[in-house]
Amino acid sequence: MSWPEKWTGCPCTRSISGWEEYTWVHRCGVGTPRHDSCSPHSSLGHSGRASHVQHRVGGTTMSYAKRALIAAIVAAGFAAQPAVAQSAQKWSLQASLFSSTLFGDNPIFKNVDPGAGFEIQARWTPSLFSLGAGFQWTTHKQNLLDSEPNVLDDPNTTLNGFFVEPRYVILVGSNTVAPYLSGRVSFLRQTTTAQFSTAGEPATLKASADGINFNGGGGLLFRLGGRVNLDVGATYGFSNFGDFVVEIDGQERDRASTSSGQNLAVRMGLALGL
Repeated sequence: MSWPEKWTGCPCTRSISGWEEYTWVHRCGVGTPRHDSCSPHSSLGHSGRASHVQHRVGGTTMSYAKRALIAAIVAAGFAAQPAVAQSAQKWSLQASLFSSTLFGDNPIFKNVDPGAGFEIQARWTPSLFSLGAGFQWTTHKQNLLDSEPNVLDDPNTTLNGFFVEPRYVILVGSNTVAPYLSGRVSFLRQTTTAQFSTAGEPATLKASADGINFNGGGGLLFRLGGRVNLDVGATYGFSNFGDFVVEIDGQERDRASTSSGQNLAVRMGLALGL
């Protein structure tokens, strides 16, 4: 009986000629071509080689899967990072030169000159979105000498209070500059002090009112170093103050109603990542 006839029932050699069959079996480590050598029970037979080949293919597949998983994790990590031009640290502190201007028909707005001061804030930056909170202070002059003959000097007005400012950075493909959109809610107190004469005697007038500002705007962030950014921004919005409490020499004398108006806030400062 020839080898092809003898090995017809072997699933390993149904399509192999006699010489090829012998060569295959011999390479499997079996010196004599026997059907038993190709059985699953043979430690050196065809099943062992097939298992080895399958293991190698599986290992290659596993290697590709691991590489794809690592690449996906790295890509997700980069996507979750904040913009390069804004603070690379989750927490930062910022100090800025700050200017505030009031607009409106009420004397509380139209007689107040633009003021200058400062702003300090802390900011949390988990992603492209960030949230800041801080304190602002500005000082202003009021032009009342021409309209109020009893006023001895132009009154001084201060605006100070706390604010909250959300921000969203827009990616533009730059490592050094990034524009952003921002909102701003400020809780402020406006205090005006003036020296005037009453019945020929000098007196000190103090008027104060609490108000709130709702602003929207944006700005630019410039990267100056690994932890330092320059921030230039502005917001414009709605202002509303409650009644003014008027005191003369420390005693309440009157209450004056106010109306709503507008405000412009401009800043330029440095942010330091912690």
